[in-house]
Amino acid sequence: MKRRHEASSPLPSKRRMTGNRNSYNSNERGKQTIEKGKEQLASKTKPNENVIKMECCCCFDDQCNFEDICSCPSGHMFCKTCVLRSTEAAFNAMKVSFPCLESGCDTNISLVTIQKVVPSDLFTKIIRRLQEVEVQQANIANIVHCPSCPYACVMDNLEDKLLICQNPKCRKESCRICKKPNHIPLRCSEVESQSHTAMRTFLENYIAEAVVRKCHRCKKRFVKSKGCNMMTCPCGATSCYVCRGKNIKYSHFMRSTPCRDTDPDVIHARDIQTAAMSAKAEYLKTHPDANRREMDKVMNDILGTKYKFSLSGVLPTLLSILFGIVLGLCFILYGWKQPFFLLMIYHIYNQLFQNE
Repeated sequence: MKRRHEASSPLPSKRRMTGNRNSYNSNERGKQTIEKGKEQLASKTKPNENVIKMECCCCFDDQCNFEDICSCPSGHMFCKTCVLRSTEAAFNAMKVSFPCLESGCDTNISLVTIQKVVPSDLFTKIIRRLQEVEVQQANIANIVHCPSCPYACVMDNLEDKLLICQNPKCRKESCRICKKPNHIPLRCSEVESQSHTAMRTFLENYIAEAVVRKCHRCKKRFVKSKGCNMMTCPCGATSCYVCRGKNIKYSHFMRSTPCRDTDPDVIHARDIQTAAMSAKAEYLKTHPDANRREMDKVMNDILGTKYKFSLSGVLPTLLSILFGIVLGLCFILYGWKQPFFLLMIYHIYNQLFQNE
């Protein structure tokens, strides 16, 4: 009788459960163990009694309680920690299915099981992604998606260009054609033209402000055309035109080497290049949806036309150095005649460049 009872007992011994994993992970044994665990949990067995410990098929922890175990439809059992980690990994990988962690098993862990394991906010995101995929796969005609949230609806009237999002957390109005905020009665092309003009105006004004200096005492604005970098305002305040230092003296230029360059074109060219990068960053803060490629095109257009003069102070200097070296070599090799002709050519080119 005792042997018959042991043979018909649905519960495997502890030695069988931990020793032979292949037998323990079989579908029938797993389902039988789950049923026995449910009976123990329902009867509220005391901790001191013989409580069955289960083993996770993923991390092989053999001290898991029944309430801490999840299973796939095939009966493979896993601890909640392993299910949570695998669900997070699959969600971050943009997946909408959560396969069983047992190798060779083709089943997926059910949403009911995942809901008991993952946090509520993560489960809400999972359901939302599943709904998005189902709507995309349905191939519904005239379906329109909100550009700011996953909300979608069917708009059969093609003349209706305005999409009003019904998501309580969104409630934004957008154009169903260009996906931009509501711009009725303007057309989409008119809005694009206005956005382009607004972008160019912002970038030009920002870069132009980089060239202008302001007195730190009376706030008077000024731009230097030539002369020393020590600027003296009519109010008596002094400042450095390069680093914009306040209340300086001529000893300031003995300590700071970059401030000795008095060419305003070179100084303005550095300011413009720095301001161009800052202008793009500032515009993207207030317009995160701006077209970056269009912005780069506008910026190159600004720097290539309006501020073309910025290289006029650098190029003659480089040419002067180059011609000086060539003149010296020609004087050593050919005497005074060859350098004379080169000097005349440089003089003519310099006059043409300045007139341009």
